[in-house]
Amino acid sequence: TFNYSSDDSTTFDGRNSTSSNIFGSTDWHILTIDNSAGVSIASGTHNIFGILNLVSGSFNTANSVTLKSVASGTAQMDDIESGSIIGNITVERLLSMGTQGWREITSPVQGTNLIDWQNNGIIFSGFSNSTFPNFAWVNALSYSEPNALGNKNNGWVDATDALSNATGPSNGYRIYMDATDYTLSVSGTPYTGSQTINVTQTGGAGSGDDQNGWNLIGNPYPCTIDWNLVSKTGIEDAIWTWNATAGNYGLYWSAGGTATNNVTKEIAHSQAFWVKAIQASGNVTFDENDKIRVDKAFVKSSSPSNDMLIHFSGNQNGYFDELVVRRIANASDSFDSILEFPKLFTELPDFAPSLSILCEDSIDLSVAAVDKDSNSEIKLKANSGLNAQGTYTLNFTIPEGFMNYGCIHLEDLHNGIITDLRVDSSYTFQSSDTTTVPRFLLKIFRDYNVFSTDASCFNFDDASILIEGDYLNSNTYDIFSNGTLVSSSTANGNSILFDNLFAGNYQISSNQSYNCSNNVSYITLNQPHEVIADFTFNSDTLIVGQLPAQLQLTNLSSGFTDLEWDFDDGNFSSEIHPVYLYDVSGNYDVKLNVQNSELPNCEDNKIQSIVVLDSSTVSSVETSFDFFNQINVYRSNDNIVLRTNIDFNGTISIFNALGQLIYNEDVDLLNGDTKNFQFQLTNQLYYFVLNDGSNVNSFKVFL
Repeated sequence: TFNYSSDDSTTFDGRNSTSSNIFGSTDWHILTIDNSAGVSIASGTHNIFGILNLVSGSFNTANSVTLKSVASGTAQMDDIESGSIIGNITVERLLSMGTQGWREITSPVQGTNLIDWQNNGIIFSGFSNSTFPNFAWVNALSYSEPNALGNKNNGWVDATDALSNATGPSNGYRIYMDATDYTLSVSGTPYTGSQTINVTQTGGAGSGDDQNGWNLIGNPYPCTIDWNLVSKTGIEDAIWTWNATAGNYGLYWSAGGTATNNVTKEIAHSQAFWVKAIQASGNVTFDENDKIRVDKAFVKSSSPSNDMLIHFSGNQNGYFDELVVRRIANASDSFDSILEFPKLFTELPDFAPSLSILCEDSIDLSVAAVDKDSNSEIKLKANSGLNAQGTYTLNFTIPEGFMNYGCIHLEDLHNGIITDLRVDSSYTFQSSDTTTVPRFLLKIFRDYNVFSTDASCFNFDDASILIEGDYLNSNTYDIFSNGTLVSSSTANGNSILFDNLFAGNYQISSNQSYNCSNNVSYITLNQPHEVIADFTFNSDTLIVGQLPAQLQLTNLSSGFTDLEWDFDDGNFSSEIHPVYLYDVSGNYDVKLNVQNSELPNCEDNKIQSIVVLDSSTVSSVETSFDFFNQINVYRSNDNIVLRTNIDFNGTISIFNALGQLIYNEDVDLLNGDTKNFQFQLTNQLYYFVLNDGSNVNSFKVFL
């Protein structure tokens, strides 16, 4: 029996091409199967708390392997390379329910039904073989898109039988759960390999239809997946996921990286989510390569970086909602397919607030786009829960460059209050079920545009600020950094460029007259992480004899994506931590080149010199030295000790095997004196030169 420690990793690699058997109950952190002859569980129960990694060969589980889920983390079955799995596994998923509410879930193993979750403690009601079959309310629903026919809510399908209603990834389930912790535990053959789920839009009108085309599906694997890697046909490239904390659906869009309500590209195992078909039939195809080694909770925080994020919450409960406004060239006031995404409204309308933008086509949006080169007015709907009237706040997260540093005003149509969001990024109001809908206008306008180009590499001075506008001519613009004037220039046209700037925080000030009373703008010029080459090795002196000399290299570089080792003998390597064998003696300059493929100009290198000695040379050199019974040199712990049997007044110089001077001192030693030389020792050849002004004597010692 073996119990893992955090970050322990055990590999069965099948040396000598023989199969392996595992005996005894064991807790594993990372268990890797890399044996072409196969690995089998022979006895005991086996719990995996980190990663099950199937690289090659078959893994026979004997139905005794569990992927555990505890408060500290959830185990994953990683990308299956050329390996395979025989037998069932048990997959756990811990759900912590702080309050009663809906969750949307699926099963990552085959052959499961609602009864499996009921056996885990979930209370079902209103259908055959449920906990309370005679109760009037059904708390487990799947979704059938063809039933919608113009009304999204028509697609919900009540569960009918806990014993026969399947819970696989092609039909996710929405389940109302109590406020407690559940450990979902399902056993069966895990879904592996390519998995295709077909989706539909029945009787719909394509991408502009916000009522048809909704499909509730699930992550098929017992592992987190990256939505950006998943293949899709005939659907919006986005997912909508229920956030029980917000009481609302959040959205993640692949192409823009846009997200609301803490939804990300990472989809946890056992998570169900929504996709929206934009044609009669489409599909979503999952592949092993879509898996990522991330212990993803059902909801994890995120925020868009280049878009305006609006957050809406109140004092009645902890629910909230969010939406995103994006700046896109040539966006229109009507619904723009691909650029905008419809709102999927809360399933708790009595309690949770809802936030949406109403476009000119009367479609509610959770992601809206405005033309980056035009002034815009946006209709903003901010509705409280029907039974949760009270004090509510709109918070605006506005990137510095949003709408090119123009003005952003919020007008409350109910009371006429106008708020300059560049001055105050939040607005608090009292909700009312009689309020004008939509209640707000979001007005975006500017007098000039500011464009920035970040530094291409760390500490490069190639960043720039470009100002463009119709009324720049004859106005003066000053660029400050930390209160210091960096540059000043008067425009003689409709644009002005400040270049050769380092990354940093800058302030733009001008004497131009502004419509929105804003004559100062702030901008941040960023720079990428520094690319640094660094490495260590086992020794700078190697000995080659009957066996080659082994150089073990440890890469300590950072900020890189690609690398190349140059061993100075015509050979190269792209391994992270290579082990290289030299079979010819000599001096070598080992060079590591690193670069970042996303930053073509960003690279670094490091060179370390080593010496490879022939064993026949070293064998003639002792590990201590006695110079005609007059001077004796030997090693004592980490010191070199020199003892003299004569009087010596002169200079002692010590060189390493590369010929580099590492010690030099004038000494005055009497017969019987000892001298300790203290510096960082490595196992290598050292050269001593003793010069008393009349004679120069040299010798070498391997210490």
